[in-house]
Amino acid sequence: MNLQTVLAMPISMERLITAPFAESVMREQPQMKLRVYEGINNAIAQFRAGQQVDTSGLLPQIVEQLTPELLTPGNAKVARTDDEVSPVDAAAKVAAGTRVLITDGTADSNIPVSTMSSLASALTSAGTTGPELKVLTGVNHLLHMPGTQDNDPVLAPSVVAALKAWAQPFATTG
Repeated sequence: MNLQTVLAMPISMERLITAPFAESVMREQPQMKLRVYEGINNAIAQFRAGQQVDTSGLLPQIVEQLTPELLTPGNAKVARTDDEVSPVDAAAKVAAGTRVLITDGTADSNIPVSTMSSLASALTSAGTTGPELKVLTGVNHLLHMPGTQDNDPVLAPSVVAALKAWAQPFATTG
């Protein structure tokens, strides 16, 4: 498996966990590439089977990424439920003519921008209008700028601007 294969994978647990490491592993430790992919796939298979996830042999940065997603009991149920839904499959079922805006921030470590093309393609194939991907510089997964509290109700200015531009054709005055 190579970087192009990983980035061409549909959005899935494997891709979301693997993508952030694929480029850095290839750059820093190319000889570790296959081991990294195999280790991630084994950990995800163990998780899906309801088994204890064995992290021995995984790079520390991968264990760090897996821990909040798969290794924390409080998140396990949510992660398994989320894993049952394919955003690409769901996007393919969106009604034709539905207006769509896709946003992703360059500081989003949960869903890297590089993983969004399959979602945009599925929405295009479904006949939605748009779908336009707005890449938001410096914005994280919660639509905030880094350093903003997670529960802060104020969105990053670039998020507000993207939403306003998307909604503008439907705005009414008076």
